[in-house]
Amino acid sequence: MTKRKLICVILAAGKGTRMKSALPKVLHAVAGRSMLGHVIAAAEALRPEGIVVVVGPGQEEVVTAAVPHETALQINQLGTGDAVRSALRDRDLTGTDVLVLFGDVPLVPPESLRDLYTRHQSDDQPGVTILGMRPESPKGYGRLVTDEKDYVTRVVEELDASEQERAINLCSSGMMILRGDKLNDYLARIKNDNAKGEYYLLDVLPLMRGDGAVAAYVEGPADDLNGVNDRAQLAIAESRLQNKLRHKHMMSGVTLIDPSSVYFSTDTEIGNDVTIEPNVVIGPEVKIEPGAKIKAFSYLANVYVESGANIGPFSRIREKSRIGKNSQIGNFVEVKKSNIGAETKASHLTYLCDLDVGSFVNIGVGALFSNWDGVNKYRTKIGDYVFVGANATVVSPVEIGNSSFVTAGSTITENVPDDTVAFGRARQVNRDHTEKTILFSQKKKGQK
Repeated sequence: MTKRKLICVILAAGKGTRMKSALPKVLHAVAGRSMLGHVIAAAEALRPEGIVVVVGPGQEEVVTAAVPHETALQINQLGTGDAVRSALRDRDLTGTDVLVLFGDVPLVPPESLRDLYTRHQSDDQPGVTILGMRPESPKGYGRLVTDEKDYVTRVVEELDASEQERAINLCSSGMMILRGDKLNDYLARIKNDNAKGEYYLLDVLPLMRGDGAVAAYVEGPADDLNGVNDRAQLAIAESRLQNKLRHKHMMSGVTLIDPSSVYFSTDTEIGNDVTIEPNVVIGPEVKIEPGAKIKAFSYLANVYVESGANIGPFSRIREKSRIGKNSQIGNFVEVKKSNIGAETKASHLTYLCDLDVGSFVNIGVGALFSNWDGVNKYRTKIGDYVFVGANATVVSPVEIGNSSFVTAGSTITENVPDDTVAFGRARQVNRDHTEKTILFSQKKKGQK
């Protein structure tokens, strides 16, 4: 049998009014990635010929989020049939299968889509193959009515279903693959004579059956096929995905002291023998090498942590930072846009921004790197084996050479050569203060 092409249509034009948000519904994030991003990633796993995202008027943000994939405009939200018709209009679908997904179903498993695609390519050549599920409560879902051969004879929506049909627990997720050869013709013929006055995509089913095609189905996990319509459902999706990510990382050799208190992003990469203490949040674009330790109440985003590094507790590492091998970033230390070398320590209470720091460096408590003059930001370079004393202020841009020593409390505004001790503070002066001290003592005792 000749291999058919596959294109994917993702329906993302819904207004999402129940989210009560200025942000389009499909752009709300689950584990650091938009719902639409999750669905696109699942579709990409099938390597389709193309992906088309259906958007509504004024949804420029969704168009941007869909890049590099194609978008199609659905002018009026008149149902799933109308949405797919908007995506496929004037497209030659000969020898093509069309996979239809929803942009607000972020947990749809790629494995379920592969099962769906495999079933659709079976020898009985279904005209449509539906991704079904058996939710704990089928209320609100369209029911799959099947015959003695386990083919789907029709799909009936909740509002249009009889009492007997509502008792069926096999439901449609709304996602499916359809043969495209006559699909545009079928879409042009469906009617909107139903309780909602919408054009249902699955109303092409009787038209396909009339041409002799069968309708098949596969089942997927119901909890992963739920759509997100409001903030409560968004939180449920977040919780479910976080539990999956925690399990994945623990099975890969990561120790989570209190798994339920640790939050990951979808793209988090962690090596084995990493320990993560409670109440840690890992944002997007984080990679942690084996043997590192992330201590309690730390936040990481857009950072690369090398092996053996210790982060925290109460550390914040962000924006294109790299923490070197066996380095220590301690409590109440923030790192931003900085490269920290191997075996370097910043153990407490400092802000490391726009720095390139060498190896075996010690940065004292309260050290400050002033990188902004009110208009522009500048970087500072620190060599190897440097000691920066407590409460020192380094005014960027400067370079501090290898094996140099910046004394505590100094303000450094010029380059420091190698093997140099740098002082940048007022000279201490001690004056005789006896008479004033006696007067102050007497006043405290109430004497005149």
